[in-house]
Amino acid sequence: QFRAAIHAQLRRYDDLVRDADRLLGSPDYAAEGYLWRGLADLFSGRAEDSIGHLSHAVRGEAYGDWAKVARGLAYMQQGNLFDALLDFNDVLSNAPDFSPAHLAQANLYYAAGQYEKGRESASKVLAVDPENADALTIRGDCRLELGDTAAALEDYQSAMNIVGQTPALMTRMFTASFAVIQAQRAASAPESGSSATTTAPSPQGSRAPQSPDGSDPLLESVTRPLDLGGTRNGPIGSSFR
Repeated sequence: QFRAAIHAQLRRYDDLVRDADRLLGSPDYAAEGYLWRGLADLFSGRAEDSIGHLSHAVRGEAYGDWAKVARGLAYMQQGNLFDALLDFNDVLSNAPDFSPAHLAQANLYYAAGQYEKGRESASKVLAVDPENADALTIRGDCRLELGDTAAALEDYQSAMNIVGQTPALMTRMFTASFAVIQAQRAASAPESGSSATTTAPSPQGSRAPQSPDGSDPLLESVTRPLDLGGTRNGPIGSSFR
């Protein structure tokens, strides 16, 4: 199983599939095998296959919550936000402090345009993990959409202090700074005059992959922590991608 974690982190999904199939051959590790197989399908864009494998994995006691969050992400990949939210809410009803579910929920609310709820979900992650750069980023996105540009800039800067000046964060910083400048110009413009204003682009748009290598930051942000020695509500791995 530790080999599977390494292959997942290295994004060697064909190897991860083989690891998962070996685990599926052992009754004691079948639930874990379904989880890894579902994650391999999820990261490879095979949402339907992922949902099938993860639906078996959710029955496992050790990794059921992780499998349900991952299945919710697969539903999101299909555009099925309703079933995704059901999975996230189901996990949180049994494990209210399970941060990956709150983070996934925050991304879902952002995608659905429910920015206040997205901000609240991201803040719940940060209450237990103040240096979660992904939660800071999605909260900044929600704050920017809500017009709270100063707070959005603070979140983006905090995220950059943790992970560095990534292209995605630099883009967000530009977008928020642009919005601040436009607001200042509008406030100082004569009331009798009218001038055309330019609207800053949304930092994420439709949540298309934004990493330079084409990976999907939404999937990675939610499933990054992995520790196969974890408990039901603990992490499934170390720096999982």
